[in-house]
Amino acid sequence: MDAVAPESGTVGPMDAGELRRWSDTLATRAPAEVLAAAAQRWPAIRFGTGFGPEGCALVDMIARHRLPVDMFTLDTGLLFPETYALWHRLQERYGVVIRALRPALTVAQQAAVFGERLWERDPDRCCALRKVEPLRAALRGAQAWVTSIRRDQTADRSTAHVLEWDERFALVKVNPLAHWTSADVRAYVRAHDVPTNPLHERGYPSIGCLPCTTPVAAGESDRAGRWRGKEKTECGLHNRSEVAPVYPAFLKLAGRPVVVVGGGKTAAAKLPALAEAGAVVTVVAPEVRPEIEVAGVTVIRRAFAAADLDAAWFVIAAATPEVNEQVARAAEGRRVFVNAVDDPRRASAYLGGVVRRDGVTFAISTDGQAPALAGLLREGLDAVLPRELATWVAEARRLKTGWRADPVPMAERRPALLRALVKLYPADAR
Repeated sequence: MDAVAPESGTVGPMDAGELRRWSDTLATRAPAEVLAAAAQRWPAIRFGTGFGPEGCALVDMIARHRLPVDMFTLDTGLLFPETYALWHRLQERYGVVIRALRPALTVAQQAAVFGERLWERDPDRCCALRKVEPLRAALRGAQAWVTSIRRDQTADRSTAHVLEWDERFALVKVNPLAHWTSADVRAYVRAHDVPTNPLHERGYPSIGCLPCTTPVAAGESDRAGRWRGKEKTECGLHNRSEVAPVYPAFLKLAGRPVVVVGGGKTAAAKLPALAEAGAVVTVVAPEVRPEIEVAGVTVIRRAFAAADLDAAWFVIAAATPEVNEQVARAAEGRRVFVNAVDDPRRASAYLGGVVRRDGVTFAISTDGQAPALAGLLREGLDAVLPRELATWVAEARRLKTGWRADPVPMAERRPALLRALVKLYPADAR
């Protein structure tokens, strides 16, 4: 099968615009063509199947065309016996290996830690433990992953593209069946005699873990039997609105080289905080605002070049989307953290709304999704912080000095500090 070559013709990174254009090119191609093109473009490509009809069809395509796609399944320990049997049947039929990925905890161990039947009390946590975290481990080091989702399955999947960037797992997501209907899948399965789960003939059009899957009645949607009685419709693997949670951290920039790309109002607004932090700032832009010229920073008046980041410790991309894309790619190649203004997809670091008061720093971030909201929350926090915060800090320092001389277990320090702070106030004011 001839793969559809991407525009760049290379295996390297693909920017957002190119990914959209290539996705549009492949949008009407047969799923097997999409698979072949993706496997050619991203050698480290993986396919996780739950053995639904769509997944079985993709296993058939991968095996039939001998595509170099690493296949795996998430064995939660709670699958139907029919699903386990189908798994082995597919391997025997096509002569392939579908690797098993299992959670860190067995079902019994999970019960010991979180209580019996977690899926009934907190299905989101159960799915996170038994599906999402194992998938995260499975995709580590991958460039792309193949899914079985279709647009007509759920409202959340209705906008799926053949190719898209998966923010949560930070790789390309390949949806070869995005434009197919359930009738298309059934037709392919019949035409190629693809093995499927016998439970489909017993009223289970969509099959997950045994405790969370029930038969579907006439007139119900295919996924109505999943987590019946709950608002939950996804296990968490394909939640399109979610992104990977960030790890909050404060950076010590004093004396460190920081590059700001862009010379406009947004770039200028970033400089005071960088100066306060003691960063050594270089601004790169063909033109800069007057306030940048007098800000005490180095100004390089020209277009951005990747080499500008060779010595950078941190970079802020505050230019046009096209330039910000170049900056993000150059930063990724140099392992430099980048804050891309108003563009969370290109950012590897977010600058939160900050309140500094009496030696204490508070930061609020919406993970780049809503900077204006972060600003409003920062203003609200600033308004309600106690005026006597400096007194609290002094008391905490006093206690800390005493704890160094007479060690106090960490678990006892917070309660001790709280008692000390309460004593600062008269009894009738508490």
